[in-house]
Amino acid sequence: EPEDFFGCLFAVSVSRESDDSAALKDVSPQRLAGFLHYRFEVEEATAVVYVYELQIKRAYQRMSVGRRLMLLLELAARAFNKANGPLKFDKLMCTVIKENEGAVRFYKTLCGFVVDESDPSNFVNEKLQEQLLHALQKSSKGSAAAKMLEQAQEEEEEDEECEYEILKKNL
Repeated sequence: EPEDFFGCLFAVSVSRESDDSAALKDVSPQRLAGFLHYRFEVEEATAVVYVYELQIKRAYQRMSVGRRLMLLLELAARAFNKANGPLKFDKLMCTVIKENEGAVRFYKTLCGFVVDESDPSNFVNEKLQEQLLHALQKSSKGSAAAKMLEQAQEEEEEDEECEYEILKKNL
């Protein structure tokens, strides 16, 4: 697609030594510790770096491997911004499953991500909004609107919450 730039991988492998972060060495398929799949994209007329997947082998988790990969990506995006005048990436983005509390904590706490404006939790139910407006316009006291709002809130409590969050980090 013309609005997409390209997709890339960062991969990190380790030496046979077990010396935590000092063990991080050149990439080798036999010793792969993890990878980061990202893509440069245009989201709603904004150039972004979208993280599609970050995978770290369990043996190398909590050794800053994931944090280093994210930092490399951020540094690459900032370097691109500095070198390329008119085209700049505004933010890093990712989608995270809410149930994966470790991933949510990683992105928000360790990497500085926050909920993006495009996250589904930021959108009002448009159909409900139209119904409420219509009811308010017809009712002088707004009692019908209040009743409708009360019913909608009860139904909303029954609905399942979105299972994911869209996160961002401004560059």
